[in-house]
Amino acid sequence: VNRANEALVQSVNCSLDDAFNSMNRTNWAAFSQDVGDHSAFVGDISERLPKQFEPIAAHLSKIHYRFFCDKFVQSFVTRFVAEVHKCRKISERGAQQLLLDTALIKTTLLEAPVVAGHGRQMPTAYSNYVLREMGKAEIMLKVLSSPDVDAASITAMLGDSSEDPVVQQLLALRAGDSGEASSSGSMEQQFRHE
Repeated sequence: VNRANEALVQSVNCSLDDAFNSMNRTNWAAFSQDVGDHSAFVGDISERLPKQFEPIAAHLSKIHYRFFCDKFVQSFVTRFVAEVHKCRKISERGAQQLLLDTALIKTTLLEAPVVAGHGRQMPTAYSNYVLREMGKAEIMLKVLSSPDVDAASITAMLGDSSEDPVVQQLLALRAGDSGEASSSGSMEQQFRHE
């Protein structure tokens, strides 16, 4: 059962390859469009997930379907965060657009299993996991969309549990002169403290 579930999760994940490739092809560092409507890759994800989930919901028992959904969302969130990091540099406006996109993806993750299951509600634990983990991605993008961010302000935004490598990764993702300046400034502060 575990192997079959892993195969289903991988199959649905692979169906999203084009959407994530589209996300990575976007030049988020030079993103200059008005933030408003969702990106094309998000529309693709929102359209594909319910279609991919529907036959799975139809052929699995209630408990196995829930197990599949739990495993899928864990895999998806990990991949989504990794795909954001693959974007290399993200401007403030690009981060604002990705933040809007992330909110729609979060809604899709909450609704797709219910729609595909013809109204069968998911357990509260599923919803809580989606909200918590996609919330972490949203916080990461809020950090990137904030002007004049340095290591100390990132740590404050992420909370006490943030680790130095995470802070450095976020500083490295920032595009433009302000991101590079705050990155080198934080490095100077690090060396002074050591």
